Amino acid sequence: MQRRHFFAAAGATVASAVTSTAFAQADAKSKSNSMQQCATECYDCAQECDACASHCAGLIAKGKHDHVTTMQSCLDCADICRSAGAISARGGVHAAIVCKSCAEVCEACATACEKHPDDEQMKKCAKACRDCAAPCKDMAKHAAHA
Repeated sequence: MQRRHFFAAAGATVASAVTSTAFAQADAKSKSNSMQQCATECYDCAQECDACASHCAGLIAKGKHDHVTTMQSCLDCADICRSAGAISARGGVHAAIVCKSCAEVCEACATACEKHPDDEQMKKCAKACRDCAAPCKDMAKHAAHA
């Protein structure tokens, strides 16, 4: 009788271990996908912000000084996006912190660009920033629980 209980308990333990391993692997894959999605969006956003900053510089040269703050915001956003992209791509230990900050900077940059609704370059930049903020927030949640 005790032998039967032992084998039943052992079987349950093995089943639990296999299930836990499967869930851990699925969670690791989800985390990896989140990090790669974040990295991709970050690099795309950095490129768009660099283009927007260059666009703003041209407008400032033409006397449109209301673009100074937007240009600075785009430059800051491009820098943090490149950093967050690199850290996410390699699964860095501080990814959650950096990506949370990146999402906040992207949101601020999008808001700055949206102050110029008739400018197509600004619209593209704002969209890229919003598109980047969402996976950064998602990735930060996954990485924080790692």
